Amino acid sequence: NPSTGRTTRVVSIAAVTNNVGLSAGVDNGRDQAAVFTSAVWVHFYLVLDGATVKSRSSLTTPPTGPTLQGTESAWAYCGPAFRDTSNALIAQRFRGCWVVYEAFQSLLSGGTATVETAINAATRVPPNALLVAYYGVIAENTVTVAGLDTLTLRYISGIDYFNVYSTGYVVSQQQNNLIFLMPNHNQNYYYLLIPGSTGTLLAYSGLTGYTVPNGDS
Repeated sequence: NPSTGRTTRVVSIAAVTNNVGLSAGVDNGRDQAAVFTSAVWVHFYLVLDGATVKSRSSLTTPPTGPTLQGTESAWAYCGPAFRDTSNALIAQRFRGCWVVYEAFQSLLSGGTATVETAINAATRVPPNALLVAYYGVIAENTVTVAGLDTLTLRYISGIDYFNVYSTGYVVSQQQNNLIFLMPNHNQNYYYLLIPGSTGTLLAYSGLTGYTVPNGDS
């Protein structure tokens, strides 16, 4: 309860569907009259209305929370979803504090940078995400001299956090990929390729999900 600080535990909750197309004042709709614009993070909440649990969608993150309507008295945070440029919410699944995309989200395809280069994750990682499940792929093509190749990923500029290695072979194309957890730092991270072989190196990266501060584990 944002007014009193009181916590209410509800043991059994019926299925609740939120419709971001419904205006403020309508059950299970937005917390504002204006329609949400495109390319924004929408945050979903359960709200307590008397003894009934309903829902609200909002552009406001915790700890402020949604603008409660009518007799709504308390809220609990579920998590966010991105409303893309076509006004569609990108499909995700919520499991505890984990938010997992139904399909992996590509942020870098065929990168060739050999110096630190930023990857903007703002449309796939919300501002209040804690940990992000990124993936990194290094692909080697047309290798003429074998060697150890490295894809380095960082969330702090200049500090290596995670490496993906692959040994280039002259006789065949090689590819190696890994999924790893990295802290969310301003919805941004970095990559660079460190070649050991002679040939063409390509980097691919993106994410599969992230955690949010909703009190679950």
